[in-house]
Amino acid sequence: MIMFDLKNEKLAEHLADTLSDLEFEMLVRARVRIQFERALVALPNLYDGQSSCRYHHSFADKSTWMVTVGETYSRSATVEGEVLSLTVTDAISVMRLKYENKLSNLLPSPSDDNS
Repeated sequence: MIMFDLKNEKLAEHLADTLSDLEFEMLVRARVRIQFERALVALPNLYDGQSSCRYHHSFADKSTWMVTVGETYSRSATVEGEVLSLTVTDAISVMRLKYENKLSNLLPSPSDDNS
């Protein structure tokens, strides 16, 4: 049973103590899946086979997420950060900066030429 009156660290400690390894892994997988589903909506050309994440935690209480999003192997971006949702958002921003054609956004659309 989850105690909703617990906050932040207390709630995390309670969950860490009460969830089984399977439940904890499923919780993390669900969180990662939700973050990547949001990313796929933001950039519909992303291919989930080219998207991944890694989590590293040191005992000095430092955590790092390494997130990769991409359309293909050659068109991808990898970003490291401490918070999963922000790191996914940053990876999407890097993809946009690297691969979106900014010049075409300044030109009139082809339908304007036919008017």
